[in-house]
Amino acid sequence: MEPSRIIVWRILPLLTTPLLSRFLGLLRAGTEEDAHELRQRIETLCGGVTPETWSFEIDPVHAGAVYAAVDRGEEVCVSDLQRAPIDRQRMLPCIALLLDRGGKSYVLPDPELPLQRGDRILFTARAGTRQVMSWIRHNPKALEYVVNGNEFPDGTIWRWLASRRERKTG
Repeated sequence: MEPSRIIVWRILPLLTTPLLSRFLGLLRAGTEEDAHELRQRIETLCGGVTPETWSFEIDPVHAGAVYAAVDRGEEVCVSDLQRAPIDRQRMLPCIALLLDRGGKSYVLPDPELPLQRGDRILFTARAGTRQVMSWIRHNPKALEYVVNGNEFPDGTIWRWLASRRERKTG
């Protein structure tokens, strides 16, 4: 491969995921042991396959359901984004690497850290996890389930069945 292509492939992720550059700089400032431990966690998580890395902002465009919930005063934590929308007790195969809040960076943020509007978060994960998390970020019903465990029937038939169940128990 040509040297210029190698350089492009090495810097492309840094250009498309700006928080990755900040994270790598902060990681270099840490200890060798911390970096080694994180590498092992990522390898275990992804089974030796190259992980996906992406970032997004808690805003109406990139995380509409989360933004709306936080705007209403509801608490949504980093760990809520990491829950499986089918079974909220199960965690998605991902790691929150960095949370940027108003210029302050939290490396490997506490999973119970409440999110705020404008937060920017960098994740790494097994392939396919990004799409699942995107659904949580944008779908209010999915978010409500992972945060509080409340399930809402979706679709005409399911809503009708739920209303019948409520009448029988009520």
